[in-house]
Amino acid sequence: MPDDCIGKLTHAIAGWLRSANDKKHFDATDEARAAFFTIWDRLAAICLAIGTEGEPVAVSDAVTYAINEDGGVLAEILIERMWAQEPPAGEGFPDGYESRFDLLLSSSGRPGTLARVRLAWDTRLLYQCLDGHRGR
Repeated sequence: MPDDCIGKLTHAIAGWLRSANDKKHFDATDEARAAFFTIWDRLAAICLAIGTEGEPVAVSDAVTYAINEDGGVLAEILIERMWAQEPPAGEGFPDGYESRFDLLLSSSGRPGTLARVRLAWDTRLLYQCLDGHRGR
């Protein structure tokens, strides 16, 4: 299947995952929580692999693209999922998140750039997991 077709599917799946996460569909059972990460991991693997090429991200539009394209959406979903768990301040990231953040930070191409833009947008929230202070 051509990458542009796969890209349209991944965008739809990312939108569905964002919506399902917002509605707490993955919070009911341990199996549901595990399913979230299975879906996120598979989606990330596809999005980050097919998106290594593409137009560079214009600095003036970077946040808009990050909000609307797969790399940024993956970062947003992961941040929101983690933050909903109310991680204790200063104790680091909950299990399973650090490696996924590392994946987003180390990814190349447009999706990786947009993931980093989206993570930068919420640096304050991420930092609170590490430094022990809330509400800065």
